[in-house]
Amino acid sequence: MSARVPSSVNDQHAPPAGDGRRRSLHNPQHAPGRRSWVWPAPESYYWLMAVAILLWQGWQRGVNLVALLGCFVLSLWALNGILVWLRFSFRRCGVSRRIESPVFAGEPFAISWEATNPSRWNQRGVRLEDMSPILRQTWFIPLLRAGESQRRRKVVLLQRRGRVTWPALRLSTGYPFGLFRRVVRIATDDETIVLPRLGRLHSGRLRRLLHHRPHLVHATQRPRRRHPVAQTDFYGLREFRPGDSPRWIHWRTTARVGELMVREFEEPPLDNLTVIVDPWLPDQPGALRRNWEQVHEANRHLLERLLASGPPPSPEKRRAKEAALARKEEPYRAPLERLELALSLAATILWTWHRQPGAQLALALAEDGAGSRVDDNAASGVVPLLENLALTKGGPRTDTTQLVERLAEFPLPAGPVLLISTRASDLADRLSARIGRHVSMLDTSQPQVGDLFDIT
Repeated sequence: MSARVPSSVNDQHAPPAGDGRRRSLHNPQHAPGRRSWVWPAPESYYWLMAVAILLWQGWQRGVNLVALLGCFVLSLWALNGILVWLRFSFRRCGVSRRIESPVFAGEPFAISWEATNPSRWNQRGVRLEDMSPILRQTWFIPLLRAGESQRRRKVVLLQRRGRVTWPALRLSTGYPFGLFRRVVRIATDDETIVLPRLGRLHSGRLRRLLHHRPHLVHATQRPRRRHPVAQTDFYGLREFRPGDSPRWIHWRTTARVGELMVREFEEPPLDNLTVIVDPWLPDQPGALRRNWEQVHEANRHLLERLLASGPPPSPEKRRAKEAALARKEEPYRAPLERLELALSLAATILWTWHRQPGAQLALALAEDGAGSRVDDNAASGVVPLLENLALTKGGPRTDTTQLVERLAEFPLPAGPVLLISTRASDLADRLSARIGRHVSMLDTSQPQVGDLFDIT
């Protein structure tokens, strides 16, 4: 949830610049999105039923004392309504919600609420309600003194990435009897982007993968054009080796020593990194999720019927049956899991790399449909890059062609380039040929990814 209070729960889901934003409306009492009203509490209807019974019994039996008691109870009901209605100063009370960011799926984070009384009168019996479907919170404040603010903090956890929109907050009071309630509803535009789940990264193995360069190149392969920003510092001269570009040959030294000599460049720093994500899915994520839920529900009912139709099977037979039923879910479940693994892997790498002082990072995403985006951390840090990952939906029409062209034009930081994809494809070779750099690739559909990364 980076929290975009501003820019999860999981959902989150999400916060710009990694700083929580507090939305508060202490003044004025007629601020936009703020409503106040007086309404009978549910308890008041039981109170009126008791009054009606007392008056009926008094009238039927001619007992004036019972009728007098009914009138007294009715007067208390009316008095409570008048007192609550006259509490105009309560409309000035304010409430705010603050979410500590960034928020990652599967990791606890804190939400704090603050109730403020800017009026000159004490407010008693104040109830704060946050009726979010992902977090239902009620806080009772016996006494909120004039000019005082009170805070409450709660640690919560969201399981899924994505955008979470928080509902309005409500302050109410029914003091002294609770038969009527004055309610102040404060609408907020608070939203949180829950960032992808972080896992455990084997940094040493990943660095060895990024260091890897192909040593042998087919003799008929065309030399790859070096990207202008990919030029590294000149280091010295060495003998020509298979795979070296003819453009690197230093002809003057070659003529002097009698053998081919090429320029040698320093390796770009590994503190810089470009991460490219191809979030391909065989179908729209919503359709895959619905199909998965339908098959899972059908499998559950089938297993229940099998267990109820005869004697209980042995544990081995039951596990075998469950495994067979789970294989029916595989075509719908596996692509979604591969996508989540790819996004978690990319988020973990970016989050780990940005802790290195001076690290320059770039993230490229192949969007579903006609579009792609490339961003870096130069302006606002790593959190906006993680937010882009959190809001990625994936789909069957990821535009890799446009992505390749945009990367060729974007000033990528000098350093390794890593492609993370949910499928096997030639995208890494196409990128390498276009930008003139070696592109390492991780395919989350292959088990080898488990050697570099696992979700805790």
